Amino acid sequence: MKLCVDQQVSVFFNHVEQISLQDARRELAHFEQFMSFATLKHVTHTHFWLYDKDEARRPIEIFEPQEIVETEVRYWTYLFDYETIQEDFASIIKIWYSDSKLFPIRNYLIDSVCAHGYYTSIRFLLVANASNGYYERYVKKKISELEYLEKMADDFNGIDKIDSLDDDDRKIICNTRHLYSHLKLAGERATADDDEMRKYIFILRKYVICCVFRALGLDNTRINEILNKSQNYYIQKIEDTNILSRK
Repeated sequence: MKLCVDQQVSVFFNHVEQISLQDARRELAHFEQFMSFATLKHVTHTHFWLYDKDEARRPIEIFEPQEIVETEVRYWTYLFDYETIQEDFASIIKIWYSDSKLFPIRNYLIDSVCAHGYYTSIRFLLVANASNGYYERYVKKKISELEYLEKMADDFNGIDKIDSLDDDDRKIICNTRHLYSHLKLAGERATADDDEMRKYIFILRKYVICCVFRALGLDNTRINEILNKSQNYYIQKIEDTNILSRK
């Protein structure tokens, strides 16, 4: 006998003033992105209801065609749950909805950290561009590739789950990003082979997660606490996984 227990999450948005349907959709999408970050899986809604303050009026359900992919829920693979961030939730969700710097790149950042199950040049560009994009928006405009990689290593030094990158690693990441961004041969410059690309995707993905946490106002101590509580495979130290042995 197999016992299946379904779990649903409902979120209500209450507004003093009337808002448009477009704005309502946008608020829902922002929360879906937040849930995607928390679970490291793309989350979409199953129902979308509009309620009037006049309780005598029946709610309206908005039907939107979308593909619902049913997957087994494994809470231990989440990046964090509510209990983990409870003390910071109010400030985090406020920044999530109000930070204008985060708006244009939020979807890109989320897509770069959600589990895809593959390691390709496109996946590499996704995490490399996401981490660089954070530093250009939050730290310094037109920051060089080597400079941002060095700054990122310094900024998140002391995070237990972060794997180190040496000078050669950083140069290879820059060269590989240039190669696949511009489709130009790197000449004599070293670029990542398949095994190295897998390694760099794994490492940069964790850096991007730290960048998102930093954008949400968390310091290294708090980031460390959250990551250390997560049992997600892709959050672990690389030597504790089989990433480098995959073919």
